[in-house]
Amino acid sequence: MADLPPELTALLAGLTPEQRATFFSILQSARDQEGFNRELARHPELLAALQRRIASASPAIPADLQTILAELDQPARSLREMPRRIELCRRALSLVSKQGNAELWASLQAELAESLVQDPTSPRADNLDQAIAHFQQALEVYTRQAFPEHWTTTQNNLAIAYGDRIRGERADNLEQAIAHYQQALDVRTLDRFPRDFQQTQRNLGHLHFGERQWAEVLAAYRQAIDAEKRLLAEVYTEAGRRAETAETSTVYARAAYALAKLGRCGEAFVKLEQGKARLLSQALALAEMDLSRLPSEQQQTLRSLRQQIRELEHEMRLPADTPARRDERTFAAALAQARARLQEAIAAARRNDPDLLPEGLDLAEILVLIPRRAVLVAPVVTAQGGAVFVVPAEVQSLSAEHMLWLDDFREADLHTLLQGPAPEAQLGGWFGAYFASRTDRGSWLRTNEEATAAALKKRRASYLHFSCHGFYRWDDPLQSGLILARGEPFTLAQVLGELKLDTCRLVALSACETGITEVRQSPDEYLGLPAGFLQAGAPAVLSTLWPVNDLSTMLLIERFYQRHLQAAKISRARCVMPSAGYAP
Repeated sequence: MADLPPELTALLAGLTPEQRATFFSILQSARDQEGFNRELARHPELLAALQRRIASASPAIPADLQTILAELDQPARSLREMPRRIELCRRALSLVSKQGNAELWASLQAELAESLVQDPTSPRADNLDQAIAHFQQALEVYTRQAFPEHWTTTQNNLAIAYGDRIRGERADNLEQAIAHYQQALDVRTLDRFPRDFQQTQRNLGHLHFGERQWAEVLAAYRQAIDAEKRLLAEVYTEAGRRAETAETSTVYARAAYALAKLGRCGEAFVKLEQGKARLLSQALALAEMDLSRLPSEQQQTLRSLRQQIRELEHEMRLPADTPARRDERTFAAALAQARARLQEAIAAARRNDPDLLPEGLDLAEILVLIPRRAVLVAPVVTAQGGAVFVVPAEVQSLSAEHMLWLDDFREADLHTLLQGPAPEAQLGGWFGAYFASRTDRGSWLRTNEEATAAALKKRRASYLHFSCHGFYRWDDPLQSGLILARGEPFTLAQVLGELKLDTCRLVALSACETGITEVRQSPDEYLGLPAGFLQAGAPAVLSTLWPVNDLSTMLLIERFYQRHLQAAKISRARCVMPSAGYAP
């Protein structure tokens, strides 16, 4: 910060390292003052901290108030800190008046209201009523004309508080919540503030979902999904794209449930499928895009841009200390520009070929993929209940007869089934049994000493077969991987960043747990080893969902390769044994 003005240096010195990093990122990426203000408004904690720092730097602020503001500037680490923050806000408000420092007073009112909403220790009904009162007081200063960003944020927060309110008539609270969401959307438009627009539409959809107002649910969720598509086109990092899809991870399932409740079963099934593996399907669609029907000039443009994005993504995944690797700001600009140009080129190409890069399959295309004599079973679980699509092969449409309703099975029940009762500190349910099975696996692994990561990266083969130990990291899926020779791990991050499998026909992961994917933050995405190998260029991957026995795995894989390599009669859509038994 040596080159900054002394006043700005002093202002930033009181922020946390994370807040300073965010500030500089906004400063570097903003094109003008309006863009800077818009981006800063998307980080309310940082904005509030800056405002309090500015206010506390004034000589008119007494020392004891400056001490309180400095503590409030530190982000809360858990909800257990909310009572302390409530106490600090009230002490601060006793030392500052609306007349003396209106902006600081409003900031403290909003901070107090947000802390009350999040406080788990006091009666919820009292907290919500007090929060509403403090939000309304903040709006006495945060007018739409003077502070449009603060005004719309406070309107959104008021809507949430009214939606959760316990006291009063439910119909009146619902009316107030919808009115405040609509006011927020007057400023939070898709074009100006796409992320805030998405958040508010998602919140509005959740509100209607809780009231089982299915048509209104669909209207709000459609808007949130449209915003997600725009935001995904702007995000350049893998982590950022996963974060964006996690934001709408429940929206697709809830929209599908609402459609099914309205009797639109076919649309519901398509919507449910659209919400699954969005990032992987985009990557594969881009890789397999058929350009043959386009003019040669458009073909060349799209191939060039596609290759440019692949090379940028490959470089981006390299370790930060790799020689000649560009910095994050350069990647952000280069990838944003390349993706924007690609979207423009695709839009132009679609005028010649409307079917280019279709956005998902329609119902007929999905139904035709169900193997003969098979049944597709697709569950959906929401906060209002669950349902299961039971779809046999060779049907042409879906109706109520293909739905099995589970009205009493909700998200909380699924959580209990997977992890055990919520209050229990010990992990139970399926995950508890899963982790218990891993306590003693034995020293069964015999390793080929030549199967190293370095050899793997050099290998150019039609088939890659991994007969080794696999592991899945629930806390950090990108660090899941395979154990190669000499106990060397080869992680999903390395698969994505270091492998090129354009000559490979099949990757077989004959190792434990290689098919497990992340289910907590993005349950409908496909973040795991199979997706990593697919994105690295492999057209097909075999993997496992659980720890496997050596002997039975050997027999299965041996028979698979016999049938696949010698007879070549296994359908790509059904690479499984003909029955549960060991049949010839």
